[in-house]
Amino acid sequence: MFTVTKTEMKAHHELAERGRIELEYGIGLGGRWCRIYLISKSRVRDSLDPKNEARMQKYGYHAKEEWDRRLLYAVRGGIWTSPEGKRIAQERNGEFRIEEMKEVKRKDFLISCWIMKIWRMDGLRW
Repeated sequence: MFTVTKTEMKAHHELAERGRIELEYGIGLGGRWCRIYLISKSRVRDSLDPKNEARMQKYGYHAKEEWDRRLLYAVRGGIWTSPEGKRIAQERNGEFRIEEMKEVKRKDFLISCWIMKIWRMDGLRW
């Protein structure tokens, strides 16, 4: 269903939305935090599109501009929230509890993101 590497996760179905999933994390004053993004090719700033040639000649080519970065989930203090700030799930003592989510594919995707977060932030413990 998903391919997870050290830096990204790729889905093998329609949830992939023609992009990849990236995780960004750190430690701040409020504790550990994590954000999960969907990285997809920008149709507006595609360097191969002739409409963008004038902009590229004026400002030059910048690879990061070809990609759109959309926030999927934010995690702080074990609480998972949507980009709108709605509480989606909570992790406590190694358990992951999903709030009301009816779509099975979205639940699978959320659990895969949780596993990716554990692998990246905590590492595997046997």
